[in-house]
Amino acid sequence: MIEHKHSVDGEQVSINVVEHEEDLEGFRDFIRGNLRFLGLDSETTGLDTYSDSFRCRLVQFGTPTEAWVVPVEHGGRFVEDVRLALRGVEGFVLHNASYDLQVFEQTLGVPMEDMWPKVHDTKIYAHLVDPLGQKDGGIGHSLEALTRRHVDEYVADNVKGLMKVLREEHKTTNANIWKKVPLSDPNYQLYSGMDPILAARLLRKLIPLVPSVTHSLVAYEHKLAEICSYMDRTGLLLDVDYSTELAGKLRYEESQQNELALTFGCDNLNAPVGCSGGPRAVGLQGQRSNSVW
Repeated sequence: MIEHKHSVDGEQVSINVVEHEEDLEGFRDFIRGNLRFLGLDSETTGLDTYSDSFRCRLVQFGTPTEAWVVPVEHGGRFVEDVRLALRGVEGFVLHNASYDLQVFEQTLGVPMEDMWPKVHDTKIYAHLVDPLGQKDGGIGHSLEALTRRHVDEYVADNVKGLMKVLREEHKTTNANIWKKVPLSDPNYQLYSGMDPILAARLLRKLIPLVPSVTHSLVAYEHKLAEICSYMDRTGLLLDVDYSTELAGKLRYEESQQNELALTFGCDNLNAPVGCSGGPRAVGLQGQRSNSVW
């Protein structure tokens, strides 16, 4: 077993990373000692939960001061112990629970119907505290943004920001780093193990901040998220041949427009600010309109 020590809001926390089956005894003791409530998170190969290549790599359980990271990617006893923990613990707090619960159902065979009744989602609480996103002047609703505001600014920047470091170290993209980073990477272990600790701490901070007029919405919003997760699971009826053909046409049109934009000095059509200088450089001037359309 590997143990990482870190400080969160002036308090030392420990992250225990299970390596071998014999390490699971300590994990079992931890679960037995915290059957009422735990933070919970998962690390996977990406966001394509229902693709054939999708895998759950780690499952993390935590209190405000201690976390355990279990490598379910190794299968066997690691998976069985996590299943028992998911079924045995009475309550969990997660950030964006809909994603993780679909992961547990798809990869570990634990039905969402069994999990939702005992879940608190800090993303839902955060929306009730401040519905505005960062672009609109709000705190934001990512775990990183909420940690920065409510828990520990240093941890938000230097622990939640570790995936950027890992992308650079492994010379890969944001989409691929989740598949490629080794389970033995200490930064990956610290990053993953910190999430349930932060979720547990964040819940304690957010609950008192929910306005009294929206207390009744807590259960409603959780039920709505539950229903939407079942819709995600069901998916949409799709004409695959037509959609594939249309996607090809749209990609071709996109490539043509990108090439045209390059002639005006714009290398990314999704960045309007970066593109504004291109037309001016070739003598084109924009005209401000007072119309709202």
